[in-house]
Amino acid sequence: MAQISATRGNSRTLINPTEPSLSTFDASGCRIAYFEWGERGQTPLLLIHATGFHARVWDQTIAHLTGQYHVIAIETRGHGRSEKRGPVLDWKEPAEDVFELLQHLKLAPAIGAGLGARVVSMGRRAACEMRTRMASRM
Repeated sequence: MAQISATRGNSRTLINPTEPSLSTFDASGCRIAYFEWGERGQTPLLLIHATGFHARVWDQTIAHLTGQYHVIAIETRGHGRSEKRGPVLDWKEPAEDVFELLQHLKLAPAIGAGLGARVVSMGRRAACEMRTRMASRM
């Protein structure tokens, strides 16, 4: 499978359309992991997992989206490959991780989707919180 060349800042990176690239960044002193699929320059689609899951829970969905979107799936603090810094005390903490990821990647606007079966889902709540805080960016 061919890889797609893309630019981030002053460096060039390769993104395989079927295998994601794994990166981390610092969000308020906590190392947060995220995956990227597709080509930068396409419409960004940010996926947020539910409580107790990780970013790769989206793999089957992402397989249908990478031709249309630059897909980014975050692993919020305490989940997957992200660092855990005590308990998540507030639904706003995952939203803050998402906000800082958008700033880190310099993405605006982005489409956001949260995973969950109920209103109390962390992914859905984080996406809603982001929409409330940043209506022009999500």
